[in-house]
Amino acid sequence: MKLHRGDICKTGYKTWTLFALLGIIGFLGTLIGRMWLHGFPPPEHSPQWVALYFATIVFTILFMKGVVGHFVYIYIHKEECLNNDQQKLEENNS
Repeated sequence: MKLHRGDICKTGYKTWTLFALLGIIGFLGTLIGRMWLHGFPPPEHSPQWVALYFATIVFTILFMKGVVGHFVYIYIHKEECLNNDQQKLEENNS
């Protein structure tokens, strides 16, 4: 499966680093949002409460997307990099 241009083994670190950063930002946002909701909640069902509630959900989704994307990206392209390395070795041996 080729989802990119260029040599993923040399340039793919940018993408998985981006996924990792999304995961970290999502985790911190979720943590802060949940602490805020439980520690100093605005009046329930007020516009501030609704905004904070949905922001916490968005950060949680961002966290899951970042973590899952990070590891899936590495898993998918690790095989591709290994296959490329094996093909290069076979070409050099021929």
